[in-house]
Amino acid sequence: MKLKNCILGIILYLILGTPVFPADENPLKITGCVEQPLSLTLKDMEKFEQSEIQFTDVLNNGEFRGVFACRGVSLKTLLTLSGIKKTEPDFNKPVDLAVVVKNTQKDKAILSWGEIFFKNPDRVLVVLSATPVFPHKGIDHFKDKAAYERMIQTLNRSLVFPRLVVSGDLFSDRCIESVSEIRVVDLKPKVDGQKSPSVSSEQFKIIGPGISPLVTTELPEFPGRHIRAHVVGEGRGYHGTHTFEGISLTDLLNSSKARFDINSVFMISAPDAYRSLISYGELFLNPHGNRILITDKVDEKEWKNGGRFILVLPDDLMADREVKAVSRIEIISIPE
Repeated sequence: MKLKNCILGIILYLILGTPVFPADENPLKITGCVEQPLSLTLKDMEKFEQSEIQFTDVLNNGEFRGVFACRGVSLKTLLTLSGIKKTEPDFNKPVDLAVVVKNTQKDKAILSWGEIFFKNPDRVLVVLSATPVFPHKGIDHFKDKAAYERMIQTLNRSLVFPRLVVSGDLFSDRCIESVSEIRVVDLKPKVDGQKSPSVSSEQFKIIGPGISPLVTTELPEFPGRHIRAHVVGEGRGYHGTHTFEGISLTDLLNSSKARFDINSVFMISAPDAYRSLISYGELFLNPHGNRILITDKVDEKEWKNGGRFILVLPDDLMADREVKAVSRIEIISIPE
């Protein structure tokens, strides 16, 4: 471990040199369950390879906040440089970690480790600069002159960097400015069970604020979903292309009547204590969130190899958040 930290330190020195933080510039800190805590200024981060995306900034309440061409460093790059250090010895995979991003105004955005590391890197950026994208046509081409003026005023608004941009989200509620801290959080869930080659569960329960535990032995009669997906694991590679049939996790959670919001995460676990974490944002702000399924059929056959129900995330690049033999879905609110 000390050797790994030493190597990370050498990499940081080669990339950044000796960090010097001006008195008027607050560094972005990467803390929590990491091997190498970091403090980076905008000038430091500008030395990393950057991606460019176009981002339409619209909140879930319909408020339009502009269209911008953004340049920034992927959050995956920064977290990879810091390294992950788990505090739970019984489960060494990072798929149950949360990432909490805060700004100088104490706003926060919560992501799952999986939506950062199992998606293409430019989907979650720490943006360092942005240029508004103006319409080509001028005010004379608009019937509503006042609406045009409001749009131009919005496009010309001042932005404060660094800014978190989750470009995979349809709505920008998690895209906060003046980011000051990125904290990797191990929630240390109290998940019973031990590793077993024959794990199985005939039912699962939903636990969360505002409800008594809800036990499910059959999937509710929501509109069924059929999704065909490639299954690739980090450990054993390609597992084939399969058709999964079940219901969306969003429908299931909404039907539970439990209380949850943008600061909530969802921990899905099996009797052998294997678990994965999913954020509110990737379920309810992402246009493809309803593709995350609880399934009971694979390739048109009932799933009986390792329990009746499987958590499937077909748009993850790796299938390591897949949970076979789902036995519990826990709704967790991350406090301040």
